Amino acid sequence: MKVYELIKKLLENGLVEHSESPWASPIVIVLKKNGVDIRMCIDYRVVNMFIKLSNYPLPLIDDLLIGFESAMWFMSLDMASGFWAIRMTERAKLISAFVCPFGHFQWVRMPFGLKNAPLVYQAVINNCLWGFVSLPPEEEAEVDQDVLDFLQLKRPGGGVTEE
Repeated sequence: MKVYELIKKLLENGLVEHSESPWASPIVIVLKKNGVDIRMCIDYRVVNMFIKLSNYPLPLIDDLLIGFESAMWFMSLDMASGFWAIRMTERAKLISAFVCPFGHFQWVRMPFGLKNAPLVYQAVINNCLWGFVSLPPEEEAEVDQDVLDFLQLKRPGGGVTEE
């Protein structure tokens, strides 16, 4: 019954819809650590064999770490269920279709498991954060000073804020 409730909730929240797609990947149910709740996974191994890998690059950790030593500000974002923020194209919806004892469904929002999902997500995040993650030096100094002034703080090293 838990699978039924989960599918019902996904339908109500507009994350999935009924499907007539020729694709139908199977679901796999995994018990969460608490021993009560379930996680529905979809086995996209067959589908992924037919999907051409996107050429959008995922960032390398070494590239991300360059420049951290000179950064004045750091930000952490919790992107819980972040894939679901991305709408699927009509073609992608068909490919995302899955089957379970309660019917045939397809994702309206991007699920985990499709080969290019992390690459699409990274591209969207990069576009959303453009201009915030790495500002040109002249803008960075201005933003740093504005933040310091607003917080009434001094620059690291004990000196007063520079004008």
